[in-house]
Amino acid sequence: PLSPPPAGGADPSSKPSPPSLLESTQSGCVFCLPDSRFFAPKGVVALEIGTPGASASIERRLLGELAAKVCAELLNEESYSASLGGLGLEIFATPRGWALQVDGFSHKMAQLGVRACETLASLATRGDDAEVGEAFSRVLQQYELGLSNACFKVGDRAPYERRRVLEASFFHYDDMLRAVRGLTPQQLAGFVADTLGGGAYISTYLGGNVDAA
Repeated sequence: PLSPPPAGGADPSSKPSPPSLLESTQSGCVFCLPDSRFFAPKGVVALEIGTPGASASIERRLLGELAAKVCAELLNEESYSASLGGLGLEIFATPRGWALQVDGFSHKMAQLGVRACETLASLATRGDDAEVGEAFSRVLQQYELGLSNACFKVGDRAPYERRRVLEASFFHYDDMLRAVRGLTPQQLAGFVADTLGGGAYISTYLGGNVDAA
């Protein structure tokens, strides 16, 4: 819901307050920071879906990234239409799971965010779905190409080797390329089902023209 400006307007010199914690449970937390200065009809919803063992192996890390990319591919038409209406959608994998962000005109943010979450969750039961299979094939081809061309520049090699030594969840591109070639839509479905079914901690941030209630 929209949050209308106060009748007297906001004090332009007032400092923004930190986000308020609306809810905190064993399965997640919700922070909110309504816009009390500019009252533009826009906002942002950001979710981080933390799952145990998201980067426990190179295969799980790859499947997490492919799930995010397949989800974005399936939502391509809708997200393009949404962008024409002033809304943006991002979904990507993190070492802890997935992150999703919707921003733009606040009266339609919720619908787009729910649609993205439903699409990601639906991958758990669509291992044999033709649409998912086609999207997976396109994503896999692009992903393989990206891995094949990774770290050819001399300037990229030093930070790459540094991360390889210091970060346990940072895998070698050559190993990732070998592993990704054997993955299938059925494995993707099993991974999403296992990951979401095993419990997730969801951190949510709401900001802008939103009502905390």
